[in-house]
Amino acid sequence: MPIEKTYYWPTWLFDSFNSSLKDETQKCLFGQAQTHLWRALNIYDDFLDNEGEPKELSSANYHFRSFLKIIYTAKLPKYFYLWAENKLLILEKANKLEVSTRITLINEGIITIPKSLPHFNNLTKLSEKSLALAIAPVALLIKNGIIKENKELKIINDFFKYGLAAKQLSDDASDWLEDLKNNTITAVNVLILKEAKNKKIKLNINRRPEILYLLFIEAVAGKTCYNILNLCAKAKKEAAKLGLENQAPIILKLIKPLETAAQKALNFKKML
Repeated sequence: MPIEKTYYWPTWLFDSFNSSLKDETQKCLFGQAQTHLWRALNIYDDFLDNEGEPKELSSANYHFRSFLKIIYTAKLPKYFYLWAENKLLILEKANKLEVSTRITLINEGIITIPKSLPHFNNLTKLSEKSLALAIAPVALLIKNGIIKENKELKIINDFFKYGLAAKQLSDDASDWLEDLKNNTITAVNVLILKEAKNKKIKLNINRRPEILYLLFIEAVAGKTCYNILNLCAKAKKEAAKLGLENQAPIILKLIKPLETAAQKALNFKKML
């Protein structure tokens, strides 16, 4: 099985501080923890989207237990575990909210726009379902004394909060149509629904899908790209507080690709 890119997040973050590591196996250990969590969350997400295979549930539980075992046997300070447990609690609440607020949007291709649409005024909240992925990278830093107090931990937390919100927004921009088909309203496709509602446009995903694409291009793409770039800028600002420059591996590997994709999309839109 190929190694997911998230495996390298702890290494990218650690190497960004130009510190030496006495025991190189730690990168592998926390990379494994990251992989276990990533795989568990992806399987759980499939169930939240009503696409999960029952046979995969035991695999998800195995990966999540393996992640917890590595983290909780790492002998890290209490303040880290309190922070980590908070990230897992935020994840649980975000999953419960997603399930409880899901509604039926499409019937025989016709999209019925709800009278009350969700608000996504605080885009950083988009990180809530993935912020737990900061646990293993931060654990590697604390294990090696790079982070020694809550103030530094908060800055790293905010870096991931903005960066992962940008990543989620980018994913939502790629999956906006699939999310609609799954009756999932996101920070991206909600803008399509609002535009159609304001202009009193009837939406039929089967008969006239081109209307959806036009609304996305005209009312959503540009705004979403600017929001992604803004979140990336905030993430880099937090990183700079810890002395991390734009050439730091965690910036180059996690933030820069999001910026590049958003800027390319903006440039393409300007040509239309």
